[in-house]
Amino acid sequence: TSGVAMLADPALATSSAADLPPATSFEPQGDPLQAAILFSVVALPFAYWWYISVPEARLALAKDKRLKEGEAKRYLDELADDPSGRKAERWFFAKWLRQNKPSRPAAAKAAPEDEAVA
Repeated sequence: TSGVAMLADPALATSSAADLPPATSFEPQGDPLQAAILFSVVALPFAYWWYISVPEARLALAKDKRLKEGEAKRYLDELADDPSGRKAERWFFAKWLRQNKPSRPAAAKAAPEDEAVA
């Protein structure tokens, strides 16, 4: 009941503008140091990934596609020789399949036969 009495007290309900504290405004503030730290925390790992990790992975994949004992080369040879469907895989790797060269021993065997015919 005392809470109700406080709300009903007319002295508390009426106050003049002079009694109120000055109004403060809250505006966005930016600290340049915090922005630089945030940018660095995001940009440095991304730059390392983009300029170091990705080129290394591309180089490793390019070598793996060309080496006859490479896993990617074996997969491409298997995909090219597979008579079953696998149309989605063939479509996805069409460029690599066009660029896939036969392994060197097979190419070396074909060369002497051509010379014997001539």
